[in-house]
Amino acid sequence: MNQETKLQSPQLEVGDYFDIGWKVFKDNFSSFLTLALVIDLPLAILQIFVPVTDNPEDMADADNPIVLSFAILMIVLSIVSVLSALIMTEAAVLNRPVEVASAIKQGCSRLVPSLLTVIVATILVVIGFVLLIVPGIYIANLLYFTLYAVALRGRGLDALSYSRDLVKGQWWKIFGRSVLIGFGFGVITFVLMFVFGFGTIVFSAIPLAAELVSVVGSVISGLLAYLFIAITTIFFLNVDYVRHQN
Repeated sequence: MNQETKLQSPQLEVGDYFDIGWKVFKDNFSSFLTLALVIDLPLAILQIFVPVTDNPEDMADADNPIVLSFAILMIVLSIVSVLSALIMTEAAVLNRPVEVASAIKQGCSRLVPSLLTVIVATILVVIGFVLLIVPGIYIANLLYFTLYAVALRGRGLDALSYSRDLVKGQWWKIFGRSVLIGFGFGVITFVLMFVFGFGTIVFSAIPLAAELVSVVGSVISGLLAYLFIAITTIFFLNVDYVRHQN
């Protein structure tokens, strides 16, 4: 049974998403590593020389255009990398060639609708949280699959309604599974990043050693992010296939 056929089953559980997502990531590790080296590595190296502050006022400072430009570049490339990883994961599921250059090209072509939908979705969620938090959680869960609909279904702003329709009638199921996926992966990420954070402190006295550990940590963080994207893409595809075959 191929991966696409498996994902058409309504019986899949969270553990199945991890298993299939891991297999996709492992079987195409060289492609995901290439994506990390093309996007995450250059950004990590640049950030050593152009550190981005967490203070929005400093980022928007007209006297510091380099930092502001780099911050914008980080946001754009981060979104492109996410879109590319989504596209690569679905290609693997469909037994198509997982081509990094093609995925990045497609990701770039979907950058604008992605930005627009993310902005609109964020505004809706913020409004919901202003209305006593619970509406914000409800809306955020309804829009959970928005970016997936843009990247993998070619949607624009109607990706918002596409996501809502997928979640409709199974809000608690989607919420529970998204929380379990996020929590499980969060534990793994925390442990690995703690190790690299400790390594940075240990080697901080050695010239360039701390920077090297930081760069390597950024690449590994990118790979972990792509593994998480692979798992959540499997989640999306399963929900999407089951919903549209009924």
